[in-house]
Amino acid sequence: MQVHFVDSGVAQDLGIWEVDCHSFKMDADDAPYALVSNPWVQHDSLRAEYKFYNNSLRWVVDID
Repeated sequence: MQVHFVDSGVAQDLGIWEVDCHSFKMDADDAPYALVSNPWVQHDSLRAEYKFYNNSLRWVVDID
């Protein structure tokens, strides 16, 4: 799955990475999110949220 990685704390765009998706879920507000593999740390997962970023709807992980 293609996920856009950003660090909003330092305004850094880390690019789009192809990562494994472990699961899809819905939060308390019925917003979708996915647990995806961390491209930098083996055996670690991150939360990707489906939202607008740079005027486009996409899966985004904010590592901040």
